[in-house]
Amino acid sequence: MAKTILIVEDDPNIAELVQMYLEKEGYNTRIASDGGQGIDLFRQLRPDLVLLDIMLPVMDGWNVLRTIRQDSKTPVIMLTAKGETNDKVQGLKQGADDYLTKPFEMKELLARVEAVLRRAGGEDDKTKPRRLVFDKLIIDLDSFELIVDGKRIETPPKEMELLFHLASSPNRVFTRNQLLDVTERDARKLEVEVARTDSVARGLSASLDAHKRRYAEMVREAYRNYKHNNYLTYLFSSSDFNQVARRITNLREVAAMRERQMEQIVTLSEQVSVERTRLTGQQRALDSVKRSLTTQRTRLQKDSQAARANIKQLSKKEKAALQQKIAREQRLDVAIDELRKLTRGNKEGNTFTAKTSNLRLPVVGGGVKRYKGNMAEIAGPKGAQVISIYEGKVVEVKRNRITNKYDVYIAHGEYISSYANLNSVTVGKDDKVARNQQIGTIGSGVDVTTMQPEYKMVFGIYGPSPKVQMRASDCFKK
Repeated sequence: MAKTILIVEDDPNIAELVQMYLEKEGYNTRIASDGGQGIDLFRQLRPDLVLLDIMLPVMDGWNVLRTIRQDSKTPVIMLTAKGETNDKVQGLKQGADDYLTKPFEMKELLARVEAVLRRAGGEDDKTKPRRLVFDKLIIDLDSFELIVDGKRIETPPKEMELLFHLASSPNRVFTRNQLLDVTERDARKLEVEVARTDSVARGLSASLDAHKRRYAEMVREAYRNYKHNNYLTYLFSSSDFNQVARRITNLREVAAMRERQMEQIVTLSEQVSVERTRLTGQQRALDSVKRSLTTQRTRLQKDSQAARANIKQLSKKEKAALQQKIAREQRLDVAIDELRKLTRGNKEGNTFTAKTSNLRLPVVGGGVKRYKGNMAEIAGPKGAQVISIYEGKVVEVKRNRITNKYDVYIAHGEYISSYANLNSVTVGKDDKVARNQQIGTIGSGVDVTTMQPEYKMVFGIYGPSPKVQMRASDCFKK
């Protein structure tokens, strides 16, 4: 479950920027623009962490922190422009868990958030390292590093993400369309991020311009006042000592305000620069992904058209092979009829009926690729055991002259199960077999959809007469 972070910050641009980066990392966030609203949202949400500014309207950060610590140990990171050692010490003494001074890098903020959450009792799945290790291969998506046999291989980010996606799902086949869909989803996310970054950058630029205008007006006003009535005259014209003290305080406040204005200008300038640089990089990455998608989609379309053309243009040889397959199936029907004659009166496994179900798959560790009536194509690992689905008697063991693989037929009473494409067999004709007894090992083949090698067998189930229709899918555990 994603963790919730409360951001208490009166500067809307900074708050939105922090929110954007935290939500990108999978956190839920809420923003409070003043100390009073921060307390209300804290009591309502009970967040996992609070990012708290010090200089806040209504109630400053120190009072907010003290209020939180009255009844809660929720982690708090102080987020402020103040950088004096005394301020840091004060914050930590009052119960803050960490302290980050503006301006700051977003990477540093995220690192501190993750560290504080870990110390508080666990981290979210989103903060766990995205790193896969396979013998001499290391795929690190956090640092975008691909290491093969100790050597770093330069890999574009998108290719790295696709590699990580494939490696994270072993034994699963992805079509080109599925991989392109993943890339398109990433492109859409990147578009949203570019738009948000651009919005934040424009907001920061506008705020920076406003601060510069206010500071310039402040300087001009100070110059005018100094020219006509300098600071000493301002002080010596006081009517009494108390007025002198008040005027000194006023001058100090003006100087402090100027200093804060300048600090804000510097901070905003740095943030604008960072966001504009980030925006440029994001835009380049987006353009690269879009170009790659266009190329891949065009290539996929051409390949699909070529494949459809090839299917339409079956050669005479392929048509002949199809006819041979039909003929083999017809011969199989004849052979099954002959085997039915041999099974009449068979007492081995005669409790097997048309309603027999919840049997084990005939391939240990295998899985059904597809059913077709009384047949089932079952894939499994290399060397997997092939077992009898029920007790019975071996009525035939045949070797295919073309594939050099074995076919085994077992009678369960007057029902017959067949096991085709076995690499080896451990039984012979007339042998009695028990339920789940090994009769051989799975043979090799080719996946016709991917043209990749695989290991599979073809299972069949036949009733005592052609009128008894059997469904292979009804035999096995669901």
